[in-house]
Amino acid sequence: MKTYPVPARIVRDLKTVEASLGTMMAAYPGDLGQPARHVVESGGKRLRPALVLISGQAGDYDYDALEPVAVCAELLHTATLVHDDILDGAAERRGRETVNGRWSEPIALATGNMLLAASFAALCGRAAPRVMTGMTVAAELLSAGETMQQQALRDTALSIEDYTRRVCYKTASLFAACCELGGVAGGATETDTRALKQFGECLGLAFQVFDDVLDIVADEAKLGKPVGADVRDGTVTLPAIYALAADASGELKTILEDPEAPEEAVRRALGIIVACGGVERAKSDAREYVSRALESIEHVSRKALKSELTAIGEFVVDRYN
Repeated sequence: MKTYPVPARIVRDLKTVEASLGTMMAAYPGDLGQPARHVVESGGKRLRPALVLISGQAGDYDYDALEPVAVCAELLHTATLVHDDILDGAAERRGRETVNGRWSEPIALATGNMLLAASFAALCGRAAPRVMTGMTVAAELLSAGETMQQQALRDTALSIEDYTRRVCYKTASLFAACCELGGVAGGATETDTRALKQFGECLGLAFQVFDDVLDIVADEAKLGKPVGADVRDGTVTLPAIYALAADASGELKTILEDPEAPEEAVRRALGIIVACGGVERAKSDAREYVSRALESIEHVSRKALKSELTAIGEFVVDRYN
């Protein structure tokens, strides 16, 4: 898999963020410390803290002010992954055992809760009230988005509008917070901060739509997990919504609504989604979201920042090509 085009200066500072994450996790010994370290050390793209740091360049780029925001963003994201793995019954993520797979669901639940608490502990005494408020709102929206997804499982009548609202909450809200609050912590102007927030929201929408596409067509070795998880779990995504409208046979609807669908049926469903044009239409939507993201930063004060964010936006829909 390709890596995000993060500027060298930001890569260096991300290593410091990584060290801070390790220091925080080392302070949690005992029954929850080990699973917390396990999940944080599993790594990942660290895209959210990268967005915080990159957006901080809209102002004076004060790393000391940006670091707690970056650490908070990554721990908040990691907490949601732990909780998602419980809900999905996932035994592995990125080729490593999940907390619930290696320990138990109760331990995973407690670990996710602890990581959530740790994310806000990273801000205490080090972040402005606006940053605290912004991250709190993002955490609330993340929870609301997950609830919306669980309530809509196997709902083959799900509308594009409801799907988009769910993604705005479950994914795009944190992207938007990272970009906006990175700007705030970096001392950006209000105009640039608003532009960064809009960029982050559109980028988050593109990211999730393309993730939903990858769950259907990606190479499993590159993706790091089996494809078809959404079909198995009954999560109706944008490619499926488009395909449901075009599938005259009704077979896709039947499979998505069946919690006992065998693996052969899941594979058929993936083929139907592709054959009915769901993947291509969703890809087109993801690219449109990237275009909107780039339009939102057309007039940011620092042109170098625009170039760096443009590279990130374009990469979101080119990750596995």
